[in-house]
Amino acid sequence: MYYPRGYRSPAFTRADFLYQILSKYGIKYDSSVFPIKTPLYDGTSYDCSPFIIDQGIVEIPAAF
Repeated sequence: MYYPRGYRSPAFTRADFLYQILSKYGIKYDSSVFPIKTPLYDGTSYDCSPFIIDQGIVEIPAAF
């Protein structure tokens, strides 16, 4: 049986507790970050390169 290994939250939203939950269920990568500033996003500008976030999950920005 195959299980999802990645996650992208709706509307590119994120929360600090999210990574603990993703790790608990075996998610290896997250693609919930979009590296631009918009009024609808969290206002943070990110590099487009993948990086490791909490719980050892790899963040792969959606624009990568």
